[in-house]
Amino acid sequence: MTPKIFKENTRIFPIHIYALFGFFFFTIIYFLYKPELMYFRLQPFFINDINFFKNFENLHHGNLIIISNFFAQFLAYRIAGAIMLTLFLLLLSFFIRQLFRNPFAGLEFIPSLIILHSFKTYNHGIEALILFMLVTFLAYLFNLLAGKRIILKIFFHTAIITGTYFIFGSSFSFAYLIIYICSDMTDFHIRNLYGQGISTIAFILLTFGVTGAGMLRPILKTLHASDPKALIPQYWPVLAFCMVLSAGLLILSKIKERNNFLHSKTAFFLSPVIILIIIIALSGKLFTFQKKYNTEIEYYAFMGEWEKVFSYRNEVALDDRISLFHLNRAMFHTNRLENKLFSIRQHWGVNTLFLTMNYNRACTINSSDLFYDMGFIKGSKYWALEAQTYNSYSPRILQRLANISILLDDTTGTEKYLSILEKSIVYRHWVRDLRRQLARSSGKAIRDQWFGSRQTDYNIFFINNQKPNLDLIQILKKDPGNKMAFEYLMAYYLLSNELGNFIFYLKEYGPLYFTSLPEIYQQALLIYSANTKNSEILQEFTISESVHNEMNEFSKILYEYRLDIGKARKDLHRNFGNTYWYYIRYVSPETIGSDVKKKKI
Repeated sequence: MTPKIFKENTRIFPIHIYALFGFFFFTIIYFLYKPELMYFRLQPFFINDINFFKNFENLHHGNLIIISNFFAQFLAYRIAGAIMLTLFLLLLSFFIRQLFRNPFAGLEFIPSLIILHSFKTYNHGIEALILFMLVTFLAYLFNLLAGKRIILKIFFHTAIITGTYFIFGSSFSFAYLIIYICSDMTDFHIRNLYGQGISTIAFILLTFGVTGAGMLRPILKTLHASDPKALIPQYWPVLAFCMVLSAGLLILSKIKERNNFLHSKTAFFLSPVIILIIIIALSGKLFTFQKKYNTEIEYYAFMGEWEKVFSYRNEVALDDRISLFHLNRAMFHTNRLENKLFSIRQHWGVNTLFLTMNYNRACTINSSDLFYDMGFIKGSKYWALEAQTYNSYSPRILQRLANISILLDDTTGTEKYLSILEKSIVYRHWVRDLRRQLARSSGKAIRDQWFGSRQTDYNIFFINNQKPNLDLIQILKKDPGNKMAFEYLMAYYLLSNELGNFIFYLKEYGPLYFTSLPEIYQQALLIYSANTKNSEILQEFTISESVHNEMNEFSKILYEYRLDIGKARKDLHRNFGNTYWYYIRYVSPETIGSDVKKKKI
């Protein structure tokens, strides 16, 4: 029963407050988070297939992940995704209000704000939102059906706990138990201490009786996780807030009526406005734009919008290897790689040109995309299959494998991947268009349409993860006209300071691409000649007068500081920060200084 002093306010449904928060949620999701970025990062996939549902026991959160994947598909559409998430957040707030009989409009929105804030990493799905929305609805329904009768409470509680545990898993049942107890405590009275204490203990024992040790999994999983913080943002803060809310409302209900302002209509209407102002004021601190930049860069790279990718060059964190990898791809596709290689900080060396040397989940599909652009289809397939071991039903991976199967004339593989993608509401139109294209044209005609005259069947059977330059050499031997393979090979040797190899392959393939050498190539030749005392090499290439003058100016600044490279760094960075000379002195992870690798393969 709601405390008497709260009754007047709880009868008022603040429609204007829900409209205000709804507008706030929609604005944040639509303009700041961008649902299509969430979809791209999460790669949810829903198949309306009985075999798909039979495997729910093997999935984290059971069928909850399947329900979440169904709704998450709509994130691919910006407006629909923003409207859907806004409605879900408002529904969660509504159920929290009804369940806790909250007299202060605005407090019920805090769990929704916690979940909204957790979306900032783009790595969390909407499972927590679906979970708490269903949990609060069932707890509210439980209160309506059971009333005050202990027998009915035990019956309904047992049914709900049993059903949710076997359908949704232990996390759902655990959240239900905590939220129900918290909501029940807001109606706490000394005279009912015995009855409420007995019913609460009975509910806990019933829950553990039904679920067994499985009930402890959410706690044990968090305590023993390699990164416990990864489980905190969506799950525990909401439960913690419900406990605080329960205790706070219990304390407030005992305050005497002399504190009239706290229970007045003025406080009722002002509290949500104050909460919203605080949230907006803290939004700059709570939202980390770096995660958004990372996701946007990868998304625009996937879409082939390379100018947009390159526009983020000043926003990338130094430890963000994946984004730097995509910036290198963008420089090639915008004809900057041969001249502007050092316009971004290449402090990772070759490890942002290729990702394969440091294997992790992120390197798989991105490496597949790189080799696909290069026309190295078998290499692309290798990394796409590696990526599939992490996410079997990722639409992005399935689409890549479908395209590869077409290029390799693998009709069985093509039909396999297209038949799966056809069941997706997001990709079904893409599949139908591709099927019509296949019906009109052969696989070879489609390959020519996608890649032009470039060769794609290089018959390279072994993928060299640690030395991708060897794959590039094999590609160039079979197809000397592969410009991307050539530029990446040159960039590889520059970044690894292997100038002997750089010069060897520049002599062999350079005349196919250049009438005059790019400036960074000329810079590399000058520093090779200076360090090896080999002036004859300069007679084989044309070095412009401006590059000679820049080299002299670079040396002059060094001598002004008596060859103290530490003291000279500031001036050199200001004037030569985008040159190969500065890279090899101050940035290169291979050799910080003038040590140049001379050996040739």
